[in-house]
Amino acid sequence: MLADYGDRTRGFGHCSFHFHGFGNSAGYAGTPLAINAAQYTGTSICGLCVQYRGVGQGLGGNPVSTAWQPGFICDECPECRFGDLDQQMGGDGRWRVEWYPMQCPVGSTTFKFGFQGGNPWYKKMMVANARVPLSNVRLWQDGAWLQLIKTIANYW
Repeated sequence: MLADYGDRTRGFGHCSFHFHGFGNSAGYAGTPLAINAAQYTGTSICGLCVQYRGVGQGLGGNPVSTAWQPGFICDECPECRFGDLDQQMGGDGRWRVEWYPMQCPVGSTTFKFGFQGGNPWYKKMMVANARVPLSNVRLWQDGAWLQLIKTIANYW
């Protein structure tokens, strides 16, 4: 099912894309989506691009189009059931959808970086605009690779 629970800022949610405007990056085409809690695997799913469409069954005044359309995962929908997505846009109802993951259409664009923190002991970095969600990030420091740790807010 796909739910519409009201307007939200593009890319708002656990994945923190809104802090740097990454919800509008070329690689994140389509609708910002929240995925159900059962399939939300923490920030490891942030930035996953999907194709989805309505299958015509549901309740409400605005059915989901039956044409395939792009979206990207940027949040969790705690009240959604397994397989459900939330469109994070104005609307009403719950509509049956089908969806599948795909590579993000980044083309020849580069990674985008956003930073938080401002002292010598604390800085967080977000990496966005990847074809698939990143599973690790390493930093070259003092002649060796340093494995960064991902936070619950999608920063490294």
